[in-house]
Amino acid sequence: MKKKKTITFDIQKCDFCGSCVAVCKTDALILLETSMQIEQDQCTACGRCVIICPFRALTLEDA
Repeated sequence: MKKKKTITFDIQKCDFCGSCVAVCKTDALILLETSMQIEQDQCTACGRCVIICPFRALTLEDA
């Protein structure tokens, strides 16, 4: 059985540039003024947001 992956967010590293939101094909990332909401039920854990983030604020981890 394959483990489910989840995206985690580190607010201390984020500058709210929106790059991650722009590459999310499922609209699972919602960038707010001072935080980010991750809709885990919509997220496919493809890792595109993790790769594009210039500040390494997002990580892909085992659930």
